Amino acid sequence: MLNWNKNLGIFNFLNEVSFIGATSERRLGIISSLKDYNLYIAGSNWEKGVSAFKEIRFNKAGYVNKNKMLNIFQETKINLNILTVENRDKTNLRNFEIPATCSFQIAERNETIIEYFLEDKEIVLYDSIEELKEKIEFYKRSDSIRNKIALNGYLRTINSDYSLKSRLKRIIKLFEFSK
Repeated sequence: MLNWNKNLGIFNFLNEVSFIGATSERRLGIISSLKDYNLYIAGSNWEKGVSAFKEIRFNKAGYVNKNKMLNIFQETKINLNILTVENRDKTNLRNFEIPATCSFQIAERNETIIEYFLEDKEIVLYDSIEELKEKIEFYKRSDSIRNKIALNGYLRTINSDYSLKSRLKRIIKLFEFSK
């Protein structure tokens, strides 16, 4: 269910910027540099790191279930996707979960994510905190562009073989082929 206000003809957003995921030292550094935004954080172990920043709101319960997570995506203008580079991540489920809810995403740029989505048409990417801040500033004021990118990302996600079921079928096929 999209957060559309029929009477006003606008989306209702509770959050300007959000991030959902477990804390790490690197993620904490990025998040703390964004403390001047209407930022909402959900995930495990954030209370120690962000409690020093009164400007950052966070889910004190830590973990959020799938339904709550999907609601947060839709209630947020700009959903951040910060990879766990400590695990050598190049992509994660958020890259697909966020657009599957027709929500807007800014993610870290790398060669893998560019294979799945068209930059600045279906997803917005960044390389540095400075670039991230510039893009947040631009897209929080650019409703029509932001909404078009979210819609394009949604269409790409639902019309591609990005589902877990499709991925598992491909893996099984690879194993069958190698026998």
